[in-house]
Amino acid sequence: GLTMVIVAALAVLSCGGSSTTSQTGTTPTASGQLALMGTDAPVCGVASFSVTITSATLTPQGGAGPVSVIDSSNPVTVDFASLMGFNTLLNLASVPAGTYSQISFTFMPDPQLTVLEGTPPTPTSINATMSQTTVTANINPALTVSSGGSSGLTLDFRLFYSIQTNS
Repeated sequence: GLTMVIVAALAVLSCGGSSTTSQTGTTPTASGQLALMGTDAPVCGVASFSVTITSATLTPQGGAGPVSVIDSSNPVTVDFASLMGFNTLLNLASVPAGTYSQISFTFMPDPQLTVLEGTPPTPTSINATMSQTTVTANINPALTVSSGGSSGLTLDFRLFYSIQTNS
């Protein structure tokens, strides 16, 4: 049979922004909100590509410890093939204010892949494995999360570059 090997190729796009307000008599928070988004472009012949993200962490500039934005106790499953150029919210997290230069994702090793085969095209499930289950990407420009502000970070999975066939 045909086996697909998934090589996690991704690009990280950051959108910084803040909407801070000050109130008399209150202490500003030392954290901000981060919207973690996922997107992908369509790939001919791929009907579905469901991947479970078991964790995602941001690495602060300066080497402090990683900050969790998707916790392993609450994994996120997303069908990247269904995004077709659209964004979906993966998680909304409160993170310490600061500047972050890397993000790491950990995936379940067994994604669900359905391709269209034959004439007429028929959905067919394919055995798929991840060649690596952890991927780290640089965030450039670095992501700045302001105290009391809101920021966004988009993961482009790049499915077209991620699927390799072994027959």
